[in-house]
Amino acid sequence: MDAIKVGGTWVSFVEGLSREDKQDVQDCLLYAELRANSEGIEGFVWLSHYQSTLLTLGFNLQSYIVDRPILVLDIRQVDEYAVEVSGVQSTQRLAQSLGDVFDAMPIRQDALSYLRHPVDNAQTRHYQCVPCENTQEGHVIVFVCGLALSCQRARARGRTHDVYLNAKGGAFVLNRTIYARHRAQVQEAVRQAAAHMVSVIEI
Repeated sequence: MDAIKVGGTWVSFVEGLSREDKQDVQDCLLYAELRANSEGIEGFVWLSHYQSTLLTLGFNLQSYIVDRPILVLDIRQVDEYAVEVSGVQSTQRLAQSLGDVFDAMPIRQDALSYLRHPVDNAQTRHYQCVPCENTQEGHVIVFVCGLALSCQRARARGRTHDVYLNAKGGAFVLNRTIYARHRAQVQEAVRQAAAHMVSVIEI
């Protein structure tokens, strides 16, 4: 599986994408991140702005991740974590491939740190991964998954702190015709940023 880190997003290419498609996806994701960062916001609000930018560039939402936060009491819950997807079934394979990306990210280590050494003040760490593929029908699908791992004082007796893990996002299909109208603008915007915001990673 080919993978790169685009800004703060881990991007993997499952199969079938041409070099041009990979570059278009990479440019769009970086452009969306730059736009969201310029708003000075964080967390799932940041993710909403990120996804809104993708929609304006010609990505159509096909399915979405069901909002299902879990209370982490054991690290095995993190190891076995899987997102639940509602919508078009063709995106299920991409959702399942998230596990490979999760394993390469520092989610497990951060969860262990929270469980063993809870923080005094509420804290949330965010991660984002985007597996991509080209379907047999020739559609480029980009699965945006934003994760939040939080630690806060417990509301229930018997625990001092609660650790929660949650995911939001969805699968988007690239409309190449619409994106063609924006390509020059996107490429110009990311040209300066790409040099220090894109790196190759191993998964």
